[in-house]
Amino acid sequence: MKKLLVTLLAFTVLFLVSCSRDEDEGVEKNDAGGDAVAENTLVFEKTLDGRYYTVVGIGTYTGDHVVIPGTYNGVLVESVSDGAFSGNTSIKTLTVESGVKKIGASAFSGCTSLMSVNIAPSLEKIGSSAFENCTSMKTLIFGNGVTDVGKNTFLACPIESFYYEGTQAELGSVMGLTWCELKYGEKYFYSEGTPSASGYFWYKGDDGAPRVWLEHIGTEGLKFELNGDGSCYKVTGISDSTKKSIMIPRMHKDLPVGEIDSMAFVGSYMREIMIPDTVTKISGAAFKSCYYLTTVTLPDGIEYIGEDAFASCSALKSVLMPESVKTVEIGAFGDSVKVYYEASAESFAKISVMATDEWLSNVYFYTESDPVADVNAWHRDENGEIAEW
Repeated sequence: MKKLLVTLLAFTVLFLVSCSRDEDEGVEKNDAGGDAVAENTLVFEKTLDGRYYTVVGIGTYTGDHVVIPGTYNGVLVESVSDGAFSGNTSIKTLTVESGVKKIGASAFSGCTSLMSVNIAPSLEKIGSSAFENCTSMKTLIFGNGVTDVGKNTFLACPIESFYYEGTQAELGSVMGLTWCELKYGEKYFYSEGTPSASGYFWYKGDDGAPRVWLEHIGTEGLKFELNGDGSCYKVTGISDSTKKSIMIPRMHKDLPVGEIDSMAFVGSYMREIMIPDTVTKISGAAFKSCYYLTTVTLPDGIEYIGEDAFASCSALKSVLMPESVKTVEIGAFGDSVKVYYEASAESFAKISVMATDEWLSNVYFYTESDPVADVNAWHRDENGEIAEW
């Protein structure tokens, strides 16, 4: 009997020691059979094969800066799991370190306090809705290792500065970029040394934060003048009209670029024009006879489109027009251009337009469901592209 009591007592001590050790090391068993490890109160879960860790949740972490490390205890941290931080309202900054390859679907969706995100070049895939409704996100540093971005990944993210760690060609090859809802005020491409050409470039400062090669901004041949009341600059022209792609900056000499002057780009060879959301006015004939211009997206905030602004643009097939537009002067668009208005017919009726303009018969109104009435209507398909009902 004494022997049995001694054996039971020894077993109890060993059990308590074992539990204490697991508790001290922050190890929990999970339903999938791996170990869940709390490190700095983030929760790491080992994959079933034991080769990697994935971050599965915030645990009891109360800080506002989250770092997803590349390794834990010498083992690679491969991913952030689906929904890991979804709905968290405390996180303000996020750094994904080198080594991490995937951010899961909805991983940071609804993190409404998240202001800046820094993604290392090792990351390859970002799941759908990963950052959807991060309504405070202003800065995004995007590694050039990303090859696949899911639908609605950045939906409702008001990004002001987008720093890409690669070239424009590399960014254009990212699968899903056209329907992940990535929108931004300024876009910069990485250049470690002084850029050899004018454009929008950035580099990393001594503290690792992004720095813009300011001397190359606004030197792409664009010409600027102060507007009448001195509140903003207007673009008055370009010295090289053969440029195929033109990006108008949001700022020039510490003031916003708010207008495009009359005849500023008339006869230009441009294929595409990127207009920032600071521009509220496009004056008469600003883009007239730009024969190679194919599509135009007018920015949110645009209010006035002048007479013949896009007249005689023979390759121009479509224009995306925001609800902010208040006045469209006569002949602003050619009669073969389709205008996709981002609101209802009732809202469009409030715009001051010349009722006899031929392009008005080609206006399509946005509706999420197939309209009952026989009207021009459009929506976005499963890939985020414009589709007519």
